[in-house]
Amino acid sequence: MKSFNLSLVATMVAFAAVVGGAGCSSTAAVESNDLGDHADQIEGTFTTCEGAPETVKSYSITPDQPRLSAPVTTPITIDVKTRIVQGAKTVTTAKIGIFTAAQTTRDFCEESAKVGFPCPIEPGIHTIPFVQTAPAATPAFVTLSINSNATNADGSTIFCINTKLKFIP
Repeated sequence: MKSFNLSLVATMVAFAAVVGGAGCSSTAAVESNDLGDHADQIEGTFTTCEGAPETVKSYSITPDQPRLSAPVTTPITIDVKTRIVQGAKTVTTAKIGIFTAAQTTRDFCEESAKVGFPCPIEPGIHTIPFVQTAPAATPAFVTLSINSNATNADGSTIFCINTKLKFIP
């Protein structure tokens, strides 16, 4: 297991309405949208989704303890294998236990352009500092299981990560 300052697993592992924590990456097999046997992981770790390419190099969250009312920055470093083009998207699902609390779909290119990375994004290693605010309905002090799956316009996976996150008021 490699240690990182959690960021793009979460998206981009950036995220939609709810975003992920800080920690480490592994090739542990986990089902998308389910941390299953990895539910005992410490807060702020991430895993690559089963079958997804190992493209996330690091992921972090600022501040370390995200607040419901404040923006959260989640820089994610990814090794882009093929050009990311218009039509790329990120689907982020937040669960409480087995229940889906929220699911959002965001335009990857639109979100990355907001922070200086307009599409197309050429192959290579890129750190994209996504900035998000939790939706108003996000509960405080509840651990959320987050799955963030970014796909290119042709449907190929850019990255897919799982993480846990807890917001404070």
